[in-house]
Amino acid sequence: MADTDAPEPLEDQVRVDQETIGQTAELVQSMLDAGELSPEAAAKILDALRGSGLEIDATVPSGRIPGAEVGVAMIRAERLRQVAVEGYDAEHDLQHRCGELSAAAHAYALHAAGYSTTARYEWPFDGGFKPGPKPLDSLVKAGGLALAEAGRIAAEIDRIIAEEARHE
Repeated sequence: MADTDAPEPLEDQVRVDQETIGQTAELVQSMLDAGELSPEAAAKILDALRGSGLEIDATVPSGRIPGAEVGVAMIRAERLRQVAVEGYDAEHDLQHRCGELSAAAHAYALHAAGYSTTARYEWPFDGGFKPGPKPLDSLVKAGGLALAEAGRIAAEIDRIIAEEARHE
């Protein structure tokens, strides 16, 4: 008799697929319709979606995570917006080696949790902390900044490994 509570096989576990890419494209379209993105920025993001493949495997022991695909799509769209609209690409992110991206993500997460005053004190950049009115928007921005920081750290590790290999 099969155990119905057993986790799904690895290949059946959470996969961000074409449906999620479609949801990301829909989110970009809604941002464009709301005037939050210029047509040029939306085109850049949609081109990146089409050209990147963006299929991500995210496995978890218990299988699918309800709502995760939508959350991942929103965070992905935010990160693409940060690059296309703000110009905060990987090269830019490498300039922030003192945890500023993590601190900014933390500030947005604090704001999303209702700690607006604390979030303002945690903001690491000049110019002041200016979150939107919706907690979900702040949480998505936090996710985009966390992706940027993870990418920066991965690039730094690659750089260190390459440098050590040159010295061997």
